[in-house]
Amino acid sequence: LAVDMIDLVDPQTGGDLLDRVRSLRRKIAADLGVVVPPVRTRDRVDLPGNTYAIKLFDIEVARGQAPPGRVLAIGDSLDLLPGEATAEPVFGLTAKWIPAELAGQAEIGGATVVERSAVITTHLAEVVRLYASRLLGREDVRMLIDVVKRQHPALVEELTAALGIGQVQRVLQALLEEGVSVRDLVRIFDALSLRAQVTKDHEALVEAARTALGAAVVAPYTVDGVLPAINLDPQLEQRMVEAVRATEDGTVLALDPDVGTAALTTLAALVAQVENENRRPVLVCAPQIRPALRRLVGPALPRLAVLSYGEVAQAPQVRSEGTVTVPTPAQVLA
Repeated sequence: LAVDMIDLVDPQTGGDLLDRVRSLRRKIAADLGVVVPPVRTRDRVDLPGNTYAIKLFDIEVARGQAPPGRVLAIGDSLDLLPGEATAEPVFGLTAKWIPAELAGQAEIGGATVVERSAVITTHLAEVVRLYASRLLGREDVRMLIDVVKRQHPALVEELTAALGIGQVQRVLQALLEEGVSVRDLVRIFDALSLRAQVTKDHEALVEAARTALGAAVVAPYTVDGVLPAINLDPQLEQRMVEAVRATEDGTVLALDPDVGTAALTTLAALVAQVENENRRPVLVCAPQIRPALRRLVGPALPRLAVLSYGEVAQAPQVRSEGTVTVPTPAQVLA
């Protein structure tokens, strides 16, 4: 934290950031099934005023601002409110840092008002979710296996006879990397032990675990029983099925670069449109291309979940938010 933000961690001045961080660690453990390492809060004289930085393994991975005496108003009708225009740090929504005494006025105008400490912890939560796979070390996996072993010794014996701890770790990391909770270790381990009797292929093991988890995969994206979904144009999906290639690191899509770029551009626009309406969409595709498609879109859209038709079928209701179409030759040349 910058030196002018120390009030956030001082209980005598109403600072509740440390309490919020402790609550966040408990929530992450409950949601994802992993224990977040202790979060150390330090003041840094080298940071600009009003600024906070989030470090992982001593490397800065995110930065934001939380000016003293201000609250963050999020919404589209903020022009009449004084303050500094900005973007909400997680989803990039239109926002403005306004004087704290105007919070009530902003809410009356339809804006969502967020306190400074809540902005920081929300940003921290997103960083933890994005990097959860890196936080799960081999010793952490060993401890998780030992916990399951107490109640299910036969299952763990079968699992460890078929797979090493490193292989189990890679599967759990792959699930976390795509935002899938690993709380239900019994179901995950059961699926892995069964699949490992047929193949030790990492991608196949991950897909087996996802299938076993069923509705838990779509639950984080379902709001009020509705899953907002973006579909692929059938012609584009068929191109992708034909373009799947196996590599040492898993399957990839060997698409024409122009087609791939145009499809990603269309997809990014659809995702931004849905997120601006405060919904979190998923991309739906055929199961045989799901891992490869995730590898294609992941670098550009790391928060976008890619789900197969079988996984989406577990949602109570699916609402289409748009279709990624095949670019015409004219569009490709443009």
